[in-house]
Amino acid sequence: MQKSKSAPSLHSSSKSVKIRLKADDVPHAVLWTRRERIEWTIMLLVGSTILFSARTILPLCAVDIAKEFGWDKAETGLVLACFLWGYPCTQIPGGYLSDKIGGDLVLYRAALVWGVVTIVTAHVPYLYSSKAASIFTMAFIRFLLGITQGVHYPSMSSLISKKVNMDNKPSVISVIFAASSAGTLFTGAVGSIMLLYFHWQAIFYFVGFLGIAWGLFVRWYVRKHSKRTVYVLHNGRHEENGIKTKTDERETGTMQGGSHFPWRELITKKPFWAVLCGHSCTNFLFFILISWTPTYFTEVFPGQKGWVFNVLPWLVAIPASLGAGFVATKLLAMGCPVALCRKSIHTLSCIGMSISLIAVCFAKEYNTALTLIIIAVASQSFSNAGVQVNIQDIAPKHAGAVYGITNCGGAIAGFAGTYLTGYILHLWYSWPAVFSMAVAVVLFGWSMFVNWGSAVPVI
Repeated sequence: MQKSKSAPSLHSSSKSVKIRLKADDVPHAVLWTRRERIEWTIMLLVGSTILFSARTILPLCAVDIAKEFGWDKAETGLVLACFLWGYPCTQIPGGYLSDKIGGDLVLYRAALVWGVVTIVTAHVPYLYSSKAASIFTMAFIRFLLGITQGVHYPSMSSLISKKVNMDNKPSVISVIFAASSAGTLFTGAVGSIMLLYFHWQAIFYFVGFLGIAWGLFVRWYVRKHSKRTVYVLHNGRHEENGIKTKTDERETGTMQGGSHFPWRELITKKPFWAVLCGHSCTNFLFFILISWTPTYFTEVFPGQKGWVFNVLPWLVAIPASLGAGFVATKLLAMGCPVALCRKSIHTLSCIGMSISLIAVCFAKEYNTALTLIIIAVASQSFSNAGVQVNIQDIAPKHAGAVYGITNCGGAIAGFAGTYLTGYILHLWYSWPAVFSMAVAVVLFGWSMFVNWGSAVPVI
């Protein structure tokens, strides 16, 4: 009688050699070891910080550039907004490609490109003598930056989905997503100092070279770890099978999420729409806060120090994001169901955002308003361990593509929030109307996520 074939088991040697199996043995690539998880978390945090820094250089230098080239506010706003026109374009393709060939490969290659784009931006306004041509070329290069950076977060989501287990995902993602605040702080602090002593071009050079250096380092790291000896389990013992790189694994299908993306199946699932609405509505508020908070304080409380209200909210947002990951990890360790954990974190985030912004409508003193805005920004960061992680729960094999879809929706919502805020202020000049609108959108997204959200894979 033929002996039935048993499922292979994983054993590590005394030297903790990583075992990589063929696609026929296991459906997914092996997870990162604890050391690799820490290394990748640090690398992704640094890379995302540089990415956000490159994204926020132009807003920092906008006044100086507009003064040098004679741009008015409408023309400056057009150039700034072009980033959000390009950003959604590569969200879905970037995530889909990452699911196919691996997020690490997409990440460092994209970094090399947007690093070069950042450096080139410093020269673009000087290419043409006419004002219209300089505005058009700057708008185009800003659009190009959005396209090249659009693949970053979907690629990270795909990579983390395949390499980090369920319990560690909240802490890893909350650390990495703190980079949005860290990058804004880095540009505001270092960039402001550089503007005092150097021409505005120096900031683009500095951050652009940082992006290229990060991309080259990740490339070196990936190639270094892909040269490890691979073992396969055969007849109950480990046998050396030569050198099998990560590229080989992708070619055999180990890291692939499937031959095609199940679009029709995805759009019929309520948990997908819950994540899309929750993420988009949170982004709606995020872009209002990052784009209009300086204007709010400058106009409502004139004479206050700009570095205070431009720095403190984003400084507090970093520990808030890290704290969300810690709370989520503890809840899961205590046996809390995954779906309940995600919804609880997102609920706390939405409560904090809603109460603080409603209170801002009645704030008459600067310190009170500043404190409430800090709470709103910190609460928004708290959602990183809620709805952001849930994307990987519902689509573990297609996390990159699904994150691309949701982040595309988030970028569109962010553009809408930024534009509607300006429209409301232009017609009625009512900050309470702006904050009330933002609260209504956040609560709508919260209700969708709480009612339809799930942690069970839908595709």
